[in-house]
Amino acid sequence: MGKKVFAVITSAAGELRELGARMVANFLQLDAGDTCEMGAKTPYNFSSF
Repeated sequence: MGKKVFAVITSAAGELRELGARMVANFLQLDAGDTCEMGAKTPYNFSSF
């Protein structure tokens, strides 16, 4: 078994679909990784919070 991986998966700014991000997250989870999916329409400018 390889190294344990943790990844934060997001969509690109302005992207409304999240299928590609879900596919990447599922692939990483199958390969002994933990993921956090942010989903589509996630704000990318966190300085306004």
